[in-house]
Amino acid sequence: MKPPRKAARDAILGAGPAAPGTGKPDEVDGFEMTPHGLFKVQHDQAGKPKGRLFICDQFETLAECRDSDGEGWSLLLRWQDRDRKRHTAIIPRALLAGEAGEVRARLAAGGLTISTAPAARAALAEFLVHQQPRQRARTTPRTGWFTTDKGAVFVLPDQTIGNLPGGELVLLEAPGAPPAIYRRAGTLDAWKADVAARCTGNSILLFAASSAFAGPLLNLLGEAGGGVHLFGKSRAGKSTALHLAASVWGAPTGHAPFMRSWRATGNALESTAAEHNDTLLPLDEVGQVDPRELGEVAYMLSNGQGKGRAMRDRGTRPPITWRVLFLSTGERTLADVLAECGKRPEAGQEVRMVDLPADAGAGMGAFQNLHGAANAASFAETLNSAMRGQHGTAGPAFLEWLQPLVAADPAWGAETLRPRLLDFLASVLPGGADGQVRTVARRFGLIAIAGELATEAGITGWKLGEAWAAAVACFATWLAARGSNGAREDMEALARIRACLSADGQARFEVWKDRHAAPEAQADMEPPPEGRAVMKRLGWRRWVPDVAAPGGGTWSFYFTADGFRECLGGLQLGPAARALAVAGHLRLGAKGTTVTVRIPGVGPVACYQVHASILAGDDAVDGADL
Repeated sequence: MKPPRKAARDAILGAGPAAPGTGKPDEVDGFEMTPHGLFKVQHDQAGKPKGRLFICDQFETLAECRDSDGEGWSLLLRWQDRDRKRHTAIIPRALLAGEAGEVRARLAAGGLTISTAPAARAALAEFLVHQQPRQRARTTPRTGWFTTDKGAVFVLPDQTIGNLPGGELVLLEAPGAPPAIYRRAGTLDAWKADVAARCTGNSILLFAASSAFAGPLLNLLGEAGGGVHLFGKSRAGKSTALHLAASVWGAPTGHAPFMRSWRATGNALESTAAEHNDTLLPLDEVGQVDPRELGEVAYMLSNGQGKGRAMRDRGTRPPITWRVLFLSTGERTLADVLAECGKRPEAGQEVRMVDLPADAGAGMGAFQNLHGAANAASFAETLNSAMRGQHGTAGPAFLEWLQPLVAADPAWGAETLRPRLLDFLASVLPGGADGQVRTVARRFGLIAIAGELATEAGITGWKLGEAWAAAVACFATWLAARGSNGAREDMEALARIRACLSADGQARFEVWKDRHAAPEAQADMEPPPEGRAVMKRLGWRRWVPDVAAPGGGTWSFYFTADGFRECLGGLQLGPAARALAVAGHLRLGAKGTTVTVRIPGVGPVACYQVHASILAGDDAVDGADL
């Protein structure tokens, strides 16, 4: 599949190397642009020319640019360095309002020779200020979809997929020189045969590769960003799966790899996420991230917005924004990493960064079908070797197929893809699944649809239904590992109360002793009282005999409101109590989740009555009942 010629881009930037002397910028009185450079004509006191001042090497002013809102006006320049390599740069006009030092630095970094004479510096800024080329272009600060009322195109650093009506060009505007992470090698057919074909029969590999095609669909379906984290023991195939996903868009490893590392600050990951906007952000080895930042970074990547920052003029610089699906790997889960600094994951964090076991269950780590390889290690090496020579072709080819559909009908995503997403949800969600489970199912469904679309486009070579089945299998693995289809907060409430009773069921609960009962009745009602004081009391415990089994019985625990709140550790009391009641571990009162009991020697107390059955660990909390 050969991408069609980008007529608008080639008309401005040129399809081949630029030749010296072909630039024809708008003429400015008193300046001369020649093959030898830009000069300013100098005059004597009588107004007669007396010589020329060298300013810089020759360059071309190709177009005048502005963003989608008509702001951020800039100039698109092109020149050749002494190695005859062509460079382009977008120069904001705002930088010409001062001394233009940053402009000169950008041009010099690209090999343009610039005079250091003060008069030449001022002359360069003057010349650029007066440039008004007829050609217009739009700029965007990030890769991905660029949509106007006239159409939609997809912008990559070196390529714009599609054309806006009228041939208006859309360019990526990035500070400095953006890394060439969208590199290509080999051909799509070779990638399909040597890389994609080996995914067949391997659900995790199919899922990882499909996730690489899901980024462009986020905007079309109005879905929020988020990620999937493959975790498991070392040498289990996690990195191979991540390399596979990265190979859809660029080189997995080597110089300027498409795969990135968790070993970065949250601030650095903001720019990284913008570079991967609407494609895929592969992040390797979560163990390298600062545990104190991981939870916030998971929120940040999914929410698609960085921090607002103050500027020198006391204004606020607009935050960096993006829309990205990220795929992560590591030996530990989100909870494991956060535990290093004494934190527990919030439900929102676990939904935004989904922990998926990287063990496919065939005894070969992430692999199930080795396609003739002697062992898993040999299979991984063969696949990684193929990806080093074949990468970066599948993603652009998928966009070439997708963009015309979006441009022709802006509602195509909602009308065509949403019914397929609803079909996926109907096929995998158990009855009464909580909203958190549905959110994760939507992400897996988006990945399933992306893999199927790439197959329909002739990109993968897989059979129809393979990507879908792999996403279904991975979702089932995630749900089984999670242990419930209820809300994470409900599961956490049961776990915290169980841990509290396991650790302090005797030490911090005073034995309930009815002093008015006859001694022989007391013996039948409860074990002998304990002759010790209870420190930092959480409540009381009472022995409840089993009338069907003489001599048997069980404890019932009566938490005070403060004791219940302490054990929950910040979770809300009402929802937590209801979760315990649904699981059959808490007795509901006549008017709510507490019961009013008369404690001997204390009087009436509103308590949360929890049964000892919670210690058995049966937490079947169904979201439909809450």
